[in-house]
Amino acid sequence: MTEPLTKIVFLLVGLINFVPIMGVMGPSTLGALYGVEVGDDATLTLLMQHRAMLFGILGGFILLASFRAGLRTPAMMLGYLSMLGFIVLYLGSGSPDALTNIFWTDVAGCVLFAVPLLVARLNAGQTTDPA
Repeated sequence: MTEPLTKIVFLLVGLINFVPIMGVMGPSTLGALYGVEVGDDATLTLLMQHRAMLFGILGGFILLASFRAGLRTPAMMLGYLSMLGFIVLYLGSGSPDALTNIFWTDVAGCVLFAVPLLVARLNAGQTTDPA
C-alpha cells in the first residue's frame, strides 16, 4: 500500500510544480497562470519565463521520482525547498492577494509530501512478530 500511495503523491506534487512550465509561452500565459500582468516589460517577461522553465525542470524531476525510488529523497528535498521557500517569501512580503492561490498550492504540496514521510515513519515503528 505504501508504494502506490507514494507514487500518487509524487505524481500530484510533480504536476503542481510542472504546470507553470506553460509560462514559457509568453506574457498572456504568465498572466493567466499567476494573475499578475507582466505587460510589455521584456525583462520581467524573460525572468518569469525562466522561472517557468525552472519549475518545469523541478516538476519533471519530481514526476520522474514517482517511478524511480532512488530519486525520491533528492526530489522531495528540492520540492520542499522550493515550496517552503515561496511560503516564507510570501508571508514575509505581506501576503499579496494576487499570489494567494500559489501560496495555498504550495502549502498543499508540502502537506502531500508529508504523507509518504508519515507512512514510512508509521511502518518503521511497526514490528513484525516472526513467530
